[in-house]
Amino acid sequence: IKNSNRKRIVLLDTGTKFSIIRNILSLGFPVVVLPWDTDYDSIKAYDPAGVVISNGPGDPETCAATIITAKKLIEESIPTLGICLGNQILALAAGAITYKLKFGHRGQNKPCINKNDNTTYITSQNHGYGIDSLSLQRTDFTTWFYNPDDNTIEGIQHKSKPVIGVQFHPEASPGPYDCIFVFEKFRDIINDCDNLTTTHRDKARGSRNT
Repeated sequence: IKNSNRKRIVLLDTGTKFSIIRNILSLGFPVVVLPWDTDYDSIKAYDPAGVVISNGPGDPETCAATIITAKKLIEESIPTLGICLGNQILALAAGAITYKLKFGHRGQNKPCINKNDNTTYITSQNHGYGIDSLSLQRTDFTTWFYNPDDNTIEGIQHKSKPVIGVQFHPEASPGPYDCIFVFEKFRDIINDCDNLTTTHRDKARGSRNT
């Protein structure tokens, strides 16, 4: 699916909803949808501005190929957003552990708290697995959102890489629209990385001309 922006987003389809594609398009990016087991080199061939790892059903550990790809995306500092299953895949790629929740989170009124500013959001959720918090502490990810009902992790952000993930569905429709800003944050991450690359390129040109 394409629009006028030359910078594209690759969406790894592990069971994606069309509303994710629609929200990426609304940011001004064309979208290339690739199968869940697409490898890193094949993704890079599209020269993406960023990568989204979608939602999907079941145990994230069964997505072994996606986990390998996600690990490479993190290592290479490719702007990446994981949604629901994609969030768990990012955690596994970093070395964390996932587990089956005793009671899955399913519904359109699940509270999540942003640890950065203590703001509470009402979210739409549909998942049966979570990220083990102790294992996450041994990675370069920190908790971004948590669920005040059971203190489970609802979002992660990398300490130094342009990589974020959310366990809830910011694209939910019908459902609360409180967290559409997650897509906007991803756009800002992409733009920041693009500006940084441009600055480095300009500095390199300047040094060659002196």
